[in-house]
Amino acid sequence: MSVYRRLFDALIAIVLSAVTIALTASVTPGLAQPLGMLVACVFYFSRHPWGSQDGERINERIDDLYDRYLPV
Repeated sequence: MSVYRRLFDALIAIVLSAVTIALTASVTPGLAQPLGMLVACVFYFSRHPWGSQDGERINERIDDLYDRYLPV
């Protein structure tokens, strides 16, 4: 996995975290940041599943999307 793909994964995780925080801040201000961080971690670390056969198939689909739309 290239450095660019890892950076793009981190960027997606940041966006997911920001959206989660923005959506939950008005409802539960104390839990918005931890929930956003949890969502970001779940996405980022799901790219490297431990022992899940289905995770590898999903990662292959994401990698195919990266191959199609990312220049490097």
